[in-house]
Amino acid sequence: MCSRVLLSSDGSPFVKSVASCLRKLSFETEGCGWSSQKILDALEKVSCDLVCILTIDDYDELRRLVGIIHEKYSSIKILVTISTESDSVAEMLRISERVKCAVLPQSPDRIAELVRRILEEKSGSMYSYIADYMYFLGLRKKYDGFRYLCSAVELCVEDSSRLQSIVKVYAEVGEIHGVSGAVVERTLRYLSKAVNEDGAALRITHGKSDKKMTSSSLICAVYEGFITRRMRVCGKESV
Repeated sequence: MCSRVLLSSDGSPFVKSVASCLRKLSFETEGCGWSSQKILDALEKVSCDLVCILTIDDYDELRRLVGIIHEKYSSIKILVTISTESDSVAEMLRISERVKCAVLPQSPDRIAELVRRILEEKSGSMYSYIADYMYFLGLRKKYDGFRYLCSAVELCVEDSSRLQSIVKVYAEVGEIHGVSGAVVERTLRYLSKAVNEDGAALRITHGKSDKKMTSSSLICAVYEGFITRRMRVCGKESV
């Protein structure tokens, strides 16, 4: 049985395109109005696996709506779109692992892909968590620099004091692959905050485990892997 997505709609071409992309991925879609009340009314009548909220720009209203849905429907997952990269707005809305935020602009097919990733719940490795996190921020996977960016985050997520030295090294490689040092630094800061917000434990398995997944040996292994790749890309025998 395929999953059903409740999609808030203002009748715009963008929302219609999102619905079309979801159907191409074999999801059932159910449209509703654009307002909070219309969405809540639809949830009373329609059974769904995920509600995708694309039409509310007021973040206080969006927070209230997310809170109501989260409390009343314990099995429904929530995807909301926001038009700011502000950490505070995203944290205000992400009240649990069932709530995800996508930073606009995003194309309709990427919104549909985010829905698929949420419902499939593929997670486990730190790399996959990092990749998913940056995908939600809107960074593209279809360029070589993406894997370097993921590795950079993986390297310093345990030790924030290493941020500047890692940014310096990755900025050099990033220039080759179209990833600026500023992008690396911003992503590192976002992700460090996201995974460390509860203290020492890194919640990198989407709530399934609180086990600390990083260790000095893992950090060293990742760093050695990066050095090997950097030598190959830059044509150097030593660093």
